[in-house]
Amino acid sequence: MAFYPSNEGFTWRKARVMEAFTFTYFASARLIDIFIGTIIGLIGVFFAGRRSASSRLPHLITKTIRSQAQFLFILFSDQGTGFNANISSSKNEFRPILSDKTLSQLLYVCETMANAANRIQSPSIKNVPEIEEFPSIQHEIITLQKSLQINKSNPY
Repeated sequence: MAFYPSNEGFTWRKARVMEAFTFTYFASARLIDIFIGTIIGLIGVFFAGRRSASSRLPHLITKTIRSQAQFLFILFSDQGTGFNANISSSKNEFRPILSDKTLSQLLYVCETMANAANRIQSPSIKNVPEIEEFPSIQHEIITLQKSLQINKSNPY
C-alpha cells in the first residue's frame, strides 16, 4: 500500500510497480544513459584534446587507487572511528578488524600499483592477503594488478 493523490484527495491504494517498470523500460533507460555518456565523453575529448585527456589518466588512476586504499584502511582497521559499516551498502552485519601485518600488506600492494600507474610502468605482482569474509576483494586487487601490466610495444 502507498499514499497517492487522487480526485478525492490523498488516499491509500496499491501500487502497480510491476506493470509500470518492465524490462524494456530499464533497457531503454540504460541505453539512453550510455548514449548521453558517450556524447559527453566525445565532447570532452574534443575540447580537451586527445593527448591532454590521455595524459590525465595516470594521475586519475593513481588518485583512485589511493582513495580505495584509504577506504580499505578505514573499513578494516580499528582507526575507523565514526565510520558505520552497517549504514554502507555492505550486506554483512560486522566488519572484521585485520591484523597490522595484513592491513599493511594490502596498503603496500595498493601503493605499489598507484606509484606504477603514476609513472606509467607495470607494477610488480605482489602477494595480496586474503580477507576471509570478503574473498572478492583479494580477487579484484589481483585482477587490477594484472590489468595494470603495460604492453611495452604500445603503452597507450
